[in-house]
Amino acid sequence: MAVDVSAGSAATALDAAALADAIDPGSFAGLCELATVVCARPIAGVFLVGSDGERRAVWHGIDRIATPLSDAPCGLVVARGEPVLSDDLLTDERFPPPAAADVAAGLRAYAGVPVRAPDGTVVGAICTLDRVPGTLPHERLRALELLADQASLQLEAERRLRETARATREAASAELALRVSERRLTAVLEGIHDAVLLEDDERVMLVANRAFRAFIGVERSQVAGLLGDDVGEHMRAAFIDFDAMNAQLHEARVNGRPVARTEVRMRDGRTLLRDYTPITLEDGRRGHLWHLRDVTEQRRAEEALASSERRFHALASAAPIGIFANDATGRAVFFSDHCARLFGVDGPEDEEHDWADAVHVEDRPRVRDAWGRAIAEQTSFVVRYRVHDRDGELRELEIDAVPVRDPEGLMQGFVGTVHDVTELAAATRDLARTRAHADVQQQHAEEERARRLELERTARRAAERAAAALEARNDELFALAQARDDLVAAVSHELRTPLTSIQMFTELFAGETLSDAQREWLDVIVRNVDRLLVRVGDLLLLKDGTAVEIARETVELRVVAEEALEGFQPRADDEGVALELPSGADVQARCDAIRIAQVLDVLLDNALKFTPRGGRVAVSLAQEEDGLARIEVRDSGIGIPPTDLPHIFDRFFRGAASRELGRGVGFGLAIAEKLVRAQDGEISVDSTPGSGTTFTVLLPPAEG
Repeated sequence: MAVDVSAGSAATALDAAALADAIDPGSFAGLCELATVVCARPIAGVFLVGSDGERRAVWHGIDRIATPLSDAPCGLVVARGEPVLSDDLLTDERFPPPAAADVAAGLRAYAGVPVRAPDGTVVGAICTLDRVPGTLPHERLRALELLADQASLQLEAERRLRETARATREAASAELALRVSERRLTAVLEGIHDAVLLEDDERVMLVANRAFRAFIGVERSQVAGLLGDDVGEHMRAAFIDFDAMNAQLHEARVNGRPVARTEVRMRDGRTLLRDYTPITLEDGRRGHLWHLRDVTEQRRAEEALASSERRFHALASAAPIGIFANDATGRAVFFSDHCARLFGVDGPEDEEHDWADAVHVEDRPRVRDAWGRAIAEQTSFVVRYRVHDRDGELRELEIDAVPVRDPEGLMQGFVGTVHDVTELAAATRDLARTRAHADVQQQHAEEERARRLELERTARRAAERAAAALEARNDELFALAQARDDLVAAVSHELRTPLTSIQMFTELFAGETLSDAQREWLDVIVRNVDRLLVRVGDLLLLKDGTAVEIARETVELRVVAEEALEGFQPRADDEGVALELPSGADVQARCDAIRIAQVLDVLLDNALKFTPRGGRVAVSLAQEEDGLARIEVRDSGIGIPPTDLPHIFDRFFRGAASRELGRGVGFGLAIAEKLVRAQDGEISVDSTPGSGTTFTVLLPPAEG
């Protein structure tokens, strides 16, 4: 049956590329002749489909083919885009008359393979025919397919050369067009990053662009008059295994066959992609086109990506918490081993078990709703629920996930962590029950004390019982204080876990290629995570008897103060408060820079907290005559009442202003005082209600 090729994609693709109507099929005569040799058949042809749907062909062993393309076997090759074989056209029902015209010419056996444009579109075919019926062996069909690939490579070479000459078609004369073409071609070739070398059959260099000269290390003035052998010496010095590469190119040059892209390495460590194409020059002579592309950075990027993936999987496997990744639809694409164990699955590819099946039936609706909202709104989420792990044990998990976006901001999926909080949840419930019981006991004790006060005229035995009850109450209060310390330790532990997770993920980005701004943001994140980890650890300082580790060294206090102010600047801007650090001489002290930074964080946080909009907070530094270093943090805030000043450094003390504003938990200044005194320093406060507050820190002098 007839096939329509005139309106097909082949003609359209070739017409758009200006190839079918411009390329002389005669340039493929060598391929035709080679096809008759490798396929052991007397007739071969190569044709391209023109913009009019007709073939432009060159044949070897026959003048022409009479059958129209739409009814010929080659038309079926183009239409289907796959090889077509026929042992006998006379009996093949796929090709009824007028394909008989080919039979009338004595053509019986047929084998055709599609020729493709660089984008993969079928643009023609290469075929072999015989006047004797017969089957083309598989190895000869494979050879014909390789010849089709060579035809495709030659098309690509023709396309490249024609693109460089496109600007000359409208020139007023052939001579002017040639000059314009040469200038434009030179400009284009000089400007591109790929290396191009064009030689004639005498090995005389016709074109050697800037990139090629740079690869082999010669100047432009040295290129004129160089022969291929001269270039070879330079290339031998530039390339590893040049002899093998040159032998391959010599064989291709002699046989007139292109060489597909191959990786080659230079002695300076670069990796190039090289291909070679024989072409026909404008005067009919043979030319030889070399093309080299530097893919060093591409290979490094590919290896960096693979290395990053390996580090991520190694980190995920070693992490004490579960790590997972989902796509934008919520489908799991990665589970760490620990995560899979908690969910009772073998991994995201486990089709028999869905992680959601492990969720406790009472928690499933809530979990699915949380996931659905996060996916729809593309936001992070935290959810806690119960699951049955791989051993069937009921565990309580906390899931913390954040969205991942590409550089354009498009949603790519989620990454998150899974924390087993079973023991913590049980401890929290026990603590709640203990607190409730303590509250009841406290209420009973207060009622008992009131009753005993009313009966103070009773007998001495009643008074002794009241004293015993009071002592028991004191024991209970001591136990509550101990429970409070334990709670602080537990909270410190739970804060440290997600902060450690953040720290691990920021380390993953350390080896990635980032912009300066992104690198600066990452440094800020790392610095503040480190600072938070220190602060979380210092919560434990509130416990009695806890020692403080201090690194004593000479510290430039201005650097510490500038970094502290930089961290609080965004908050100060939002709250409309001016932050100031007057210029002055460097001030040095023998202390721990990280601990002093923590003290400044506490003092600046308090100053901003109690300074209204329009106010100011200033940090001043001074070196006393005796060498002591003085740091003052002064604000224009609401001040501290005189009754609160004696207790301002007590643990968990909250002044009247803190209670009224609902800010603070009462341990920041206690930690600050402990850190200062641990460095043999002193901290004091001076405040006038309504006029502001000044905290003063004195630190030991630096060693001379």
